[in-house]
Amino acid sequence: MIRPSSNSIPRFGNPSHKGLSRGISLLESLIAVALLVVVVTAVLAAMDAGRRSSDEGRRLTMSALAAEMLLARVAQGNDDAADAAKWTKALTEWNGHAESSGAIRAGRHPLLPLLPVDYQDFNLHVLAESDAHIIGPPLSVHIDGVRLEVQAVATDGRSLATVCRFVPIPQHLAEMTP
Repeated sequence: MIRPSSNSIPRFGNPSHKGLSRGISLLESLIAVALLVVVVTAVLAAMDAGRRSSDEGRRLTMSALAAEMLLARVAQGNDDAADAAKWTKALTEWNGHAESSGAIRAGRHPLLPLLPVDYQDFNLHVLAESDAHIIGPPLSVHIDGVRLEVQAVATDGRSLATVCRFVPIPQHLAEMTP
């Protein structure tokens, strides 16, 4: 029986690669590890940026909700007012009112609980002034009322949210005004 010589048929791989190692070289390993580090760092940075963005969005939402709650308290006005002037005075007395960080309440009464800690990272300021809206022809209507604005301001001075409303004088009081 004739056997082929060991030089004519390579045992493994292509005969043109004789003498080269078939494993991963140290340089290839270092490049792979460097790429892995870059990718993991990029993913972690993106996750951190997403978390910070989510926290800021949550803070903006909470400040807007707290401003809305304070505006609702202010807009309740004085239901016992005998005339439009007393009603307007009751609302404009809120002008300059402020609720500082840590003292923001859930309602109008001082015995109501403070809002949760998440709602306490900003200050609220109220602007209340008499105003009138005039609707031109063909209706030609003049509406007296109070313009209310509540602004939520971060402790670093940045404006987080502003909520504005025009509250017309209640019709039963407006009809009594000469």
